[in-house]
Formats: sequence, structure tokens, C-alpha cells
Amino acid sequence: MTAAIDRLERAGWAIRTIDPHDRRKVIVRGIKLSGALVALRAAMRKEFEVTFSRYSDAELLRFIDFRKITNSLLKRAIELQGDRRVRSFVRNRK
Repeated sequence: MTAAIDRLERAGWAIRTIDPHDRRKVIVRGIKLSGALVALRAAMRKEFEVTFSRYSDAELLRFIDFRKITNSLLKRAIELQGDRRVRSFVRNRK
């Protein structure tokens, strides 16, 4: 949970403060979105709805499956990139 709150804080979406009654706890508050950001989010949501409405549920499930598979492959590629032997192999192939 701490990592998720850290990311929200770094992105400017939340503020974390220490609970004045129990310093072991923190209070997390969301940042109020500007009107422009709220409008942008609503417009993007509408665009996604229009785009995805062209596909059947079965097609959307295939897209999700494809995304999961490619994310897994990309994660593995990133892990391998950290392997000294793989970096050496890639460097020598150029």
C-alpha cells in the first residue's frame, strides 16, 4: 500500500500527512482536480466508450488476453535486460 501511496503522491494526485493522534498512521487525501482536467477525463472516457463499443465482448476479451500476454513478455524482456550476459549478447549483435 505504501508504494501505491508513494506513486500517487509523486504524481501529484494525493497528499499524505501523519495522523496527529497516532504517529504510526497516515492520512491520505486526494487532490481536487482542476476543471480542465475533469473535462479532459470526461472527454477521454467518452472517446474510449465510442471506440470500444465497436467491438463485441468476445473481441474485447481477446484484446485483454493479448495485453496480458504482451505485458508478461515485455516484463520478461526487461528482466533479461538486467542480466549481464543478455546485455553483452545484445551489444555484440549491433
